[in-house]
Amino acid sequence: MISRKRRLDIPEAETEIVAGSFTEYSGKLLAFFRLSIDVEMVVGASLLAAVFFPFGLGLTPVLGFILYIAKVLFIVSLISFLRTVLARMRLDQMITLCWKYFAPLAFLQVIINLILKGAFFK
Repeated sequence: MISRKRRLDIPEAETEIVAGSFTEYSGKLLAFFRLSIDVEMVVGASLLAAVFFPFGLGLTPVLGFILYIAKVLFIVSLISFLRTVLARMRLDQMITLCWKYFAPLAFLQVIINLILKGAFFK
């Protein structure tokens, strides 16, 4: 008999154990796919660091670049940590996490932004 928890598991779970959509690939082609995923993560972290964390702009160019690299490395390590921790999260767990925590935080952020815009930009 299938347990209740097992029925709500993500449908692709069995193939992910093998390697997901990369099951048929090996050698150089698999390495290129994995490399492209890692490059995408670093480029995304770099854009995130440049756009959303622009502090340190008044530094010298060398110190600014070192700070930028540190921000990118921090974001990449945070993304890697979250990928490791949340790798096997079931669909019902993800829905619960989003509705209980992420949706109220997003709503709170919108309220704070509206208050700050109203207070500072009249």
